Amino acid sequence: MSASDFWQDNVAAQKVTKEFNSIKNQVETWEKIESEVKDLEGLVQLVEKEPDKALEADLKAKFSRLEAQFEQIRLTTFLGGKYDNHAAILSIHAGAGGTDAQDWAEMLLRMYLRWAESKSFKTQIIDESRGTEAGIKSVVFEVSGEYAYGYLKAEAGVHRLVRQSPFNSGASRETSFALVEVLPIIEQEEFKLNMDDVEIEAKTSRGHGGQSVNTTYSAIRVVHKPTGTTVTIQNERSQTQNKEQAIKILTSKIATS
Repeated sequence: MSASDFWQDNVAAQKVTKEFNSIKNQVETWEKIESEVKDLEGLVQLVEKEPDKALEADLKAKFSRLEAQFEQIRLTTFLGGKYDNHAAILSIHAGAGGTDAQDWAEMLLRMYLRWAESKSFKTQIIDESRGTEAGIKSVVFEVSGEYAYGYLKAEAGVHRLVRQSPFNSGASRETSFALVEVLPIIEQEEFKLNMDDVEIEAKTSRGHGGQSVNTTYSAIRVVHKPTGTTVTIQNERSQTQNKEQAIKILTSKIATS
């Protein structure tokens, strides 16, 4: 990084810098834990020589906090997959179950957003289709943070909820389904999508969002012709932004297929 020509290839330099910062953070975290363990050993020796209830309580609290930090870091050692340390794109689609399924999909969205907040991860809604009565038909959102994809990849699949429905007068027992898809965010230098294989179509957006959404060609549909993989984004933003997001998701799908 100290070489005079390091920044001549800006894309490669950013990749190396990102990897360097990631490794640096991991080393600093382990060094901090090692230092705190030594401090804890000193407190243990002090309590053994001069028993003190207040000091003992403080010792137990520090030990519990340190144990939780260690466990969280230990989990990352199992996340050694190719894209585990990447940010993630999650898609939630309401399945069979009507309004109950759409409500269940929104419950899952709230759960993932709160989990991300607890991890100090950043989130951004890319595309969302609201339900007519309640909940969401579908949503696509980003989770940015170290190992976000590694933590979330096991969430992919069909999620089921069985409950008494709050949406019918008989409060009958209903089973609802929602599909969760999880993809890593792939950088351009990691995988180059051949744009000659991609068909891009602009169309009018549908659903909630106001009159302008329904009368402008802001929605984007991209198709990977060799595989038939399709991504549609129709959020309330410009056509250019929707195109960028759609290609980003398509790239991730093709790279991991």
